[in-house]
Amino acid sequence: MKGGLEANLVKTFEEFSQLTAKEMSKAVKRALNKAAATLQQQTKSNLSSLIKSDTGGNGKYNDKLKDSVLRRGSKGFYDEELTAVVHIMGTQTTGSGTFRARFLEKGTKPRYAMEYKGQPLQKPRYLGQIKPLWFFKSANQMVEPQLEQIYITEIDKTIQKINATK
Repeated sequence: MKGGLEANLVKTFEEFSQLTAKEMSKAVKRALNKAAATLQQQTKSNLSSLIKSDTGGNGKYNDKLKDSVLRRGSKGFYDEELTAVVHIMGTQTTGSGTFRARFLEKGTKPRYAMEYKGQPLQKPRYLGQIKPLWFFKSANQMVEPQLEQIYITEIDKTIQKINATK
Protein backbone atom coordinates (compact mmCIF):
# COMPACT_ATOMS: atom_id res chain seq x y z
CA MET A 1 0.00 0.00 0.00
CA LYS A 2 2.81 2.43 0.78
CA GLY A 3 4.44 1.86 -2.62
CA GLY A 4 1.27 2.91 -4.44
CA LEU A 5 0.90 5.86 -2.12
CA GLU A 6 4.43 7.13 -2.81
CA ALA A 7 4.09 6.84 -6.60
CA ASN A 8 0.69 8.52 -6.50
CA LEU A 9 2.09 11.28 -4.27
CA VAL A 10 4.89 12.11 -6.74
CA LYS A 11 2.45 12.34 -9.66
CA THR A 12 0.02 14.43 -7.60
CA PHE A 13 2.79 16.78 -6.45
CA GLU A 14 3.98 17.35 -10.04
CA GLU A 15 0.45 18.22 -11.14
CA PHE A 16 -0.07 20.34 -8.02
CA SER A 17 3.06 22.43 -8.68
CA GLN A 18 1.70 23.40 -12.12
CA LEU A 19 -1.40 25.05 -10.64
CA THR A 20 -1.86 28.72 -9.86
CA ALA A 21 -1.89 29.89 -6.24
CA LYS A 22 -5.68 30.20 -6.25
CA GLU A 23 -6.10 26.68 -7.63
CA MET A 24 -3.62 25.27 -5.09
CA SER A 25 -5.53 26.92 -2.29
CA LYS A 26 -8.79 25.49 -3.59
CA ALA A 27 -7.35 21.96 -3.75
CA VAL A 28 -5.90 22.07 -0.24
CA LYS A 29 -9.06 23.61 1.25
CA ARG A 30 -11.18 20.91 -0.33
CA ALA A 31 -8.94 18.22 1.15
CA LEU A 32 -9.10 19.84 4.60
CA ASN A 33 -12.88 20.10 4.44
CA LYS A 34 -13.16 16.42 3.48
CA ALA A 35 -10.92 15.42 6.41
CA ALA A 36 -12.97 17.59 8.78
CA ALA A 37 -16.21 16.08 7.48
CA THR A 38 -14.80 12.59 8.07
CA LEU A 39 -13.91 13.51 11.67
CA GLN A 40 -17.37 15.02 12.20
CA GLN A 41 -19.08 11.87 10.89
CA GLN A 42 -16.93 9.58 13.04
CA THR A 43 -17.59 11.70 16.15
CA LYS A 44 -21.35 11.60 15.59
CA SER A 45 -21.16 7.86 15.05
CA ASN A 46 -19.19 7.35 18.28
CA LEU A 47 -21.62 9.53 20.23
CA SER A 48 -24.66 7.70 18.85
CA SER A 49 -23.17 4.32 19.76
CA LEU A 50 -22.47 5.43 23.36
CA ILE A 51 -25.77 7.19 24.05
CA LYS A 52 -28.74 4.81 23.86
CA SER A 53 -31.48 7.39 23.39
CA ASP A 54 -30.96 10.92 22.18
CA THR A 55 -34.47 12.32 22.48
CA GLY A 56 -33.34 15.79 23.49
CA GLY A 57 -33.84 15.48 27.25
CA ASN A 58 -37.43 14.15 27.13
CA GLY A 59 -38.67 17.23 25.30
CA LYS A 60 -36.68 19.63 27.46
CA TYR A 61 -34.37 20.63 24.58
CA ASN A 62 -35.24 21.44 21.01
CA ASP A 63 -32.27 19.61 19.44
CA LYS A 64 -30.34 16.35 19.73
CA LEU A 65 -27.02 15.73 21.42
CA LYS A 66 -25.31 14.79 18.15
CA ASP A 67 -26.11 18.31 16.89
CA SER A 68 -23.30 19.50 19.20
CA VAL A 69 -20.67 18.17 16.76
CA LEU A 70 -20.04 21.17 14.54
CA ARG A 71 -17.61 21.91 11.72
CA ARG A 72 -16.33 25.16 10.28
CA GLY A 73 -14.91 25.23 6.78
CA SER A 74 -11.24 25.81 6.05
CA LYS A 75 -9.81 29.30 6.25
CA GLY A 76 -6.58 30.79 4.99
CA PHE A 77 -4.47 30.67 1.84
CA TYR A 78 -2.29 27.77 0.66
CA ASP A 79 1.05 29.40 1.56
CA GLU A 80 -0.26 30.34 5.01
CA GLU A 81 -1.68 28.14 7.73
CA LEU A 82 -4.92 26.53 6.64
CA THR A 83 -7.33 25.33 9.31
CA ALA A 84 -10.63 23.49 9.42
CA VAL A 85 -12.31 23.23 12.82
CA VAL A 86 -14.41 20.40 14.26
CA HIS A 87 -15.66 20.85 17.83
CA ILE A 88 -18.19 19.49 20.31
CA MET A 89 -19.00 22.73 22.11
CA GLY A 90 -22.51 22.96 20.64
CA THR A 91 -24.51 26.13 20.14
CA GLN A 92 -25.70 28.80 22.54
CA THR A 93 -29.20 29.16 21.12
CA THR A 94 -32.15 29.27 23.49
CA GLY A 95 -33.52 25.81 24.22
CA SER A 96 -30.43 24.01 22.94
CA GLY A 97 -29.11 21.04 24.91
CA THR A 98 -25.89 20.67 22.94
CA PHE A 99 -23.81 22.04 25.82
CA ARG A 100 -24.11 18.60 27.48
CA ALA A 101 -21.65 17.02 25.02
CA ARG A 102 -18.60 18.66 26.62
CA PHE A 103 -19.50 17.12 29.98
CA LEU A 104 -20.00 13.70 28.43
CA GLU A 105 -16.63 13.92 26.64
CA LYS A 106 -14.43 14.79 29.62
CA GLY A 107 -16.68 13.82 32.52
CA THR A 108 -17.08 15.78 35.75
CA LYS A 109 -15.57 15.60 39.20
CA PRO A 110 -17.64 14.24 42.13
CA ARG A 111 -20.17 16.78 43.39
CA TYR A 112 -21.58 17.20 46.88
CA ALA A 113 -24.46 19.23 48.34
CA MET A 114 -23.32 21.22 51.37
CA GLU A 115 -26.77 22.45 52.36
CA TYR A 116 -30.43 21.56 51.92
CA LYS A 117 -33.16 24.23 51.76
CA GLY A 118 -30.71 26.81 53.06
CA GLN A 119 -29.66 24.74 56.08
CA PRO A 120 -26.12 23.33 56.27
CA LEU A 121 -25.84 19.55 56.26
CA GLN A 122 -23.84 17.72 58.93
CA LYS A 123 -22.43 15.43 56.26
CA PRO A 124 -22.21 16.52 52.58
CA ARG A 125 -24.64 14.61 50.36
CA TYR A 126 -23.11 12.92 47.29
CA LEU A 127 -24.74 14.07 44.06
CA GLY A 128 -22.71 11.95 41.65
CA GLN A 129 -20.33 12.44 38.78
CA ILE A 130 -20.34 11.89 35.04
CA LYS A 131 -17.83 9.34 33.76
CA PRO A 132 -15.93 10.50 30.65
CA LEU A 133 -16.97 8.86 27.36
CA TRP A 134 -14.10 10.23 25.20
CA PHE A 135 -16.16 9.93 21.99
CA PHE A 136 -14.38 12.88 20.35
CA LYS A 137 -10.90 11.77 21.42
CA SER A 138 -11.48 8.26 20.07
CA ALA A 139 -12.83 9.69 16.78
CA ASN A 140 -9.62 11.73 16.44
CA GLN A 141 -7.54 8.60 17.00
CA MET A 142 -9.56 6.67 14.41
CA VAL A 143 -9.44 9.35 11.70
CA GLU A 144 -5.82 10.50 12.17
CA PRO A 145 -4.21 7.49 10.37
CA GLN A 146 -6.53 8.09 7.39
CA LEU A 147 -5.73 11.80 6.99
CA GLU A 148 -2.80 11.44 4.59
CA GLN A 149 -4.82 9.24 2.25
CA ILE A 150 -7.82 11.61 2.44
CA TYR A 151 -5.60 14.60 1.59
CA ILE A 152 -3.94 12.89 -1.36
CA THR A 153 -7.23 11.55 -2.76
CA GLU A 154 -9.06 14.87 -2.49
CA ILE A 155 -6.17 16.96 -3.85
CA ASP A 156 -5.84 14.52 -6.75
CA LYS A 157 -9.60 14.74 -7.49
CA THR A 158 -9.50 18.54 -7.40
CA ILE A 159 -6.44 18.68 -9.67
CA GLN A 160 -8.12 16.35 -12.17
CA LYS A 161 -11.25 18.50 -12.09
CA ILE A 162 -9.26 21.73 -12.60
CA ASN A 163 -7.20 20.21 -15.42
CA ALA A 164 -10.36 18.95 -17.12
CA THR A 165 -11.73 22.52 -17.29
CA LYS A 166 -8.53 23.98 -18.81
